[in-house]
Amino acid sequence: MTQASGSVVAGAVEIVGREVLSVLNKIELHIYTCNNRDFTEHLISNLERYQVPDCILQIIPKNFVVSIKHIKLAAYLAFKAFDKKRNISKKKHIELLLYLLGERQINKVIEKLRTLGRLPYLVVLACMGDGAEEIVSEVNLQEHCSKLKQTNDIDPIEASADIDTLKILFNLREGDEPIKSVLCKISSLILQA
Repeated sequence: MTQASGSVVAGAVEIVGREVLSVLNKIELHIYTCNNRDFTEHLISNLERYQVPDCILQIIPKNFVVSIKHIKLAAYLAFKAFDKKRNISKKKHIELLLYLLGERQINKVIEKLRTLGRLPYLVVLACMGDGAEEIVSEVNLQEHCSKLKQTNDIDPIEASADIDTLKILFNLREGDEPIKSVLCKISSLILQA
C-alpha cells in the first residue's frame, strides 16, 4: 500500500468512525437490573406487546453482557440491520438479542439462553426516537427493577462482568481483552449480514 492510499484509508476509517459515534450517541438507553424471576418471566412472555417503532425492549441475563458499550453497539447494529433490510429476524427485539450474543442463528441464541442464563436480568430499552417513557411507565419497570446507575467514570456492567460466562459465550481465549473482543465479534456480524 502506498503512503497516499494509506492516508485515504485512514481518512475513510475516521469518517466512518465519526458517523458511527454520531448514531451511537443518538441511541437513548434505559437499563434496569431485575432480580424478580416472576416479573422477568411475565415480561418475556409479553415482550412483543411492548415493542414500538423507534424502540427495542429486550431482556437479557446480566452475565451475558460485558459493558454498556456492548448494549449500545448491539442496538445500533439491530437498528441498522432493519434500516438496510439485512435483518435475520422479523422482530427488532430478536435482532438485538442476536447481536448481543454475537450470533446470526436464533436456535444458537436460544440454546445459550437456556444453558447459561441466570438472574439477575437486564431489561434494556434502546430508542432512536420517542417512546421510551411510555414503555417504562407501561411496563412498570421502576416498581419491579432497579435503574442501572451510570457515572461518567465507571460502567457498572463492566465493573461486574462475568468473565467466565463471557469466555464461553464469545469463545474468548486467555489473554483476550473481554470488552474489545466482544465488541469486535459483534461488529463483524454486520459483514455477515
